[in-house]
Amino acid sequence: MKVLHVVGAMNRGGVESWLMHVLRNVDKSRYDMDFLVHVVDPGLFDNEIRSQGSKITSCAYVRSPILYAWFLFRYLTSSGNRYDIIHSHVHGFSGWVLMVGAFAGVPIRIAHSHSDLRFQDQGDSFFRYIYKLIVRWLISIFATHRLAVSENAAVSLFGKSWRRKSTVMYCGVDLKPFSVVHADDDFRAIFGIDSDDIVIGHVGRMEQPKNHMFLLDVFKEALSRDRRCRLLLVGDGSLRRSVEDYARKIGVDGRVIFAGSRDDVPKILLLAIDVFVFPSLWEGLPLTLIEAQAAGLRCIVSESVTQEVSLGGCTYLPLGIGACGWADVLFKNLELGRCASGYESVCSSRFSLSASLDSLLSLYERAYKRVEDSGKAAL
Repeated sequence: MKVLHVVGAMNRGGVESWLMHVLRNVDKSRYDMDFLVHVVDPGLFDNEIRSQGSKITSCAYVRSPILYAWFLFRYLTSSGNRYDIIHSHVHGFSGWVLMVGAFAGVPIRIAHSHSDLRFQDQGDSFFRYIYKLIVRWLISIFATHRLAVSENAAVSLFGKSWRRKSTVMYCGVDLKPFSVVHADDDFRAIFGIDSDDIVIGHVGRMEQPKNHMFLLDVFKEALSRDRRCRLLLVGDGSLRRSVEDYARKIGVDGRVIFAGSRDDVPKILLLAIDVFVFPSLWEGLPLTLIEAQAAGLRCIVSESVTQEVSLGGCTYLPLGIGACGWADVLFKNLELGRCASGYESVCSSRFSLSASLDSLLSLYERAYKRVEDSGKAAL
């Protein structure tokens, strides 16, 4: 079964990490998974994708829909690229992708919503509004399946009546790294953290949705109450310089650690962080919150994030109560300590990688069987 995943870029992020988990664990004798990305520059996962026996192809014509359609159509109809499934993860643009897939003869076409962009939609221009109407109309016509990572993500792309034709399918995380007992007592020292420091942690791309400026305000308030506080930021992005500048502006840069993009996030969550803060403006399904709970961390989360992700370790707060209110709750959670049952809760949940993989592959198999059956009936 040949599957083509269409993604913006295969860098470290929620959907990309989930797709890599899928690729690493899927039966290669049954599934042949390739990737099409919308950037020219290499992604962090590109080499591993190739080492897994998969192809990764660049189609960077997203600002020119006609050129994009021409490239994609030629790719899908060329020898060796006859796919059974095209699985698009690029939100509204999936409508254009799946339209081309339909004309190229791909029988199974999946639109997958990974984010809740309703907050962002409020500032749309007239032309942007029309664009979104068109691509969503295309999804309604050309998608054979419509998936979302959460109810909020479903509403964002498919509308309030999404339940009629769409399905929520939760992504999962690989829990093996959280089952390892680490004896690295000096791990914090890598980041210059003292043994008695209180480490407030966050993992996420430095982009607008993650709300890093508010996080820094919360940290400033916490630091004013206890000078042992440190802020550990894991992730990179286009706003990193702005975040660094703001940390200097409010006078907390000496206590903030910019760790950048890391491939040892589970170990950081287990050994380096005391409490997890996640004040996002909008999200689809933040897998980093699942990982933080698997590590037993108490998580303080904005009400903009779906409560579907809470497995008992999350405290939800409105952003409107301000940094002072968030700092109050932060210290209360520190007093509670880690959740002893965090790992077990995630293991038995719908967010385990095994549950997620079973859901995805069951969908593929059912859809593939229907295509085969319809082909036999036509004969």
